[in-house]
Amino acid sequence: MIDRRQFVTVAGSLVAACVASSLRQVLAASPPASEVTERLNALFDVFMDERLTKNPEQLTSLGLDKGKYAWARANLTEASLQRAREFKQENASRLQRLRAFGRSSLPGRISPTMTR
Repeated sequence: MIDRRQFVTVAGSLVAACVASSLRQVLAASPPASEVTERLNALFDVFMDERLTKNPEQLTSLGLDKGKYAWARANLTEASLQRAREFKQENASRLQRLRAFGRSSLPGRISPTMTR
């Protein structure tokens, strides 16, 4: 007779094996990153760098206040109305740069009818 612990162990192992098998199939079927994907990833890196350089507390909370971002340890994020306006302008700029890519050039895109 199987007890509860053995059942959970066996069931967990079966689920893990199924997930691993499915994951291997998905990864094998994934096409290599295209130039457009690499450019988009580089743009996201720029977005993160822009955002993090304006938010030293976030750098510290993420443990990134070393090397290039060591200056963040001794600073606080500016909290003013002017900074809030700048934040909105920065986000508008990021959105404009992101829209320049165009969805049709990206692999694995979702059809417009699926997003509604």
